[in-house]
Amino acid sequence: MSEFPPSTTDTRGNGTSTVESRFVTANGIRLHYMDHAGERGPLVFLHGLSANAHSFDEVIGSGLSPAFRALALDLRGRGHSQKGSGYTFEEHSDDVIAWLDALGLQEVILVGHSFGGFLATFVAWRHPSRVRKLIVLDIAASALRDPRVGELLKPSLARLTRSWSSRNEYIEEMKAAPFLSTWWSSAIERYFQSDAEVGSDGQVRSLTKLDVVVGAAGDVARLNWTDIFAAVSQPVLLFHALDRFGAEGATPLVLPEDAQATASLVRNCHCLAVEGNHITMLFGNAASTIAAGIAEFAETEAVA
Repeated sequence: MSEFPPSTTDTRGNGTSTVESRFVTANGIRLHYMDHAGERGPLVFLHGLSANAHSFDEVIGSGLSPAFRALALDLRGRGHSQKGSGYTFEEHSDDVIAWLDALGLQEVILVGHSFGGFLATFVAWRHPSRVRKLIVLDIAASALRDPRVGELLKPSLARLTRSWSSRNEYIEEMKAAPFLSTWWSSAIERYFQSDAEVGSDGQVRSLTKLDVVVGAAGDVARLNWTDIFAAVSQPVLLFHALDRFGAEGATPLVLPEDAQATASLVRNCHCLAVEGNHITMLFGNAASTIAAGIAEFAETEAVA
């Protein structure tokens, strides 16, 4: 089993912050989250389809905490959170709201990457009084109509069907993946270590299981994202990654024109391009760029 200490000290970025691994029961299931101490906020982070709360460690550690309190949730069935009975956006959204209720948080700045970006947008649309500002990373309203997206995601999701004899074998395979190899770093390795667990048979597998991803991914296509984005009333900041998501010749997962088209649907949206690809944008220089953008956006007064 992959385990994390309840309290650690993070010395990345511009200061020193404390992060704690916590659990709470909300909406009938046990949810795990990382609580990064900070003065302002809170910033609430929702991860991608097959990811976990640690995918935001580098972004949060690049100067957001201790300036802001940052809370990163393991969505149901991912990381160390309990599996639920279903994976619709309504069920995920109810988890998020129940979790915020359990923490006594009425209004937050919501940040979501990939699937988490769609979920953050859904929460902001469904519960507008709970979301002061919305920040989304590498999503587009048109993504579900683009056959490129499914093909580009296949290699990343393939790990969910596999097992390895050791953590080192798992990490070496991830390190060689064409969507990671060029950008590989110690921070990316730390994240993929957080993604792994050792089973009772001694085999290493991803914490996220294929049935969870299939259930959640299938629900994305059910909703009319063009209408949902157009109905979002909060100020929105949209980041999109510029680099290829795969071997040489591959495109970015979200094309720049699709990101701009999505931003144009929202009445108050600013769109920023960053280096890296759909995954590696959360690490290294791109993480610092995103952290700076989030901090500035969080502190800017909303314009009516």
